Amino acid sequence: MAATNPYLVSDLIKKYGWTIMPYLSNLGVALLSEAQILFVDSGATYALDADDTEHGHSFEKPLATIDYAIGLCTADQGDIILVAPGHTETISGAYGIDLDVDDVSIIGLGVRSKRPVISFSATASTFEINADNVTVSNLQFVGTKTDGVTKAIDVKSGSEYVTIENCRFYETANTLELLKCVNLEDEVDYFTLRNCQFENLLGGDNLSCLFVEDDADYILVEGCTFHGDWTDAILDLDVGAINYPVVKDCVMINLDTTAGNAITVDAGTVLVMIGLRVASGDANSYPVSDISASYEVDCYGCEVGKIQVTGLGGATASVWAS
Repeated sequence: MAATNPYLVSDLIKKYGWTIMPYLSNLGVALLSEAQILFVDSGATYALDADDTEHGHSFEKPLATIDYAIGLCTADQGDIILVAPGHTETISGAYGIDLDVDDVSIIGLGVRSKRPVISFSATASTFEINADNVTVSNLQFVGTKTDGVTKAIDVKSGSEYVTIENCRFYETANTLELLKCVNLEDEVDYFTLRNCQFENLLGGDNLSCLFVEDDADYILVEGCTFHGDWTDAILDLDVGAINYPVVKDCVMINLDTTAGNAITVDAGTVLVMIGLRVASGDANSYPVSDISASYEVDCYGCEVGKIQVTGLGGATASVWAS
């Protein structure tokens, strides 16, 4: 349900004057005059989830939770949810945060450790995305459930033009895993994962950073850093042929000693890999599976005990280990 009295960009301008516009434009969002701006900060003294013409209109009286803010948004008007530095939320069940309104951007403020933190306290806890043209930016996601969270972010079937950028996924113990950090269900097209960090500790049961369940076209992964231990692959795209996937300018370090895969794809997928730097904990398996139909441009890697393998040009263990 949309807000009873939405607080629009035009209202911000009336309150603060045109000097507010440079600050808004620096968020990297093409703001429309009719877009609603909502403020969320769980740590504020007067934080309250209420549609009362006051809360959510500033960081002095913000909303307490992201999910409540989403419920006040209106589809297709470019609404923005600003989340304060130091904000924390715990997702305790499925759909604990449900981004189900089209054309909404959730933007965390702050840098490094001051970025907002979303934690997952149950196996089935999920941050669900079930909408088109949405962006999740500059948040941190951490597991707090022993033996792991099945999938932290779950992008539902049919969602298109979903972007996750500048986010961090991590754990504080190897028993508190995010087993799958981002899960794409069927027909999630034009998905972008950009400039994100993925970190975990050795010895856990982490499966993958990005897992694709079924048909998905135009996947773009760029500028991300992956450093940890994933038993399946950092990017598990092996679900049949995917159309037009691109992975570029990423650092991919999988210290798993059993498989050590950076990427798994189907033999029929034409994957374009550009500027990848790959390291594998397994010296006996090529780190990118079934790439006979794929392209590699300026990709290099190394394995245990080697300084460098000059290019990932071959798809056999003998080439990788040479």
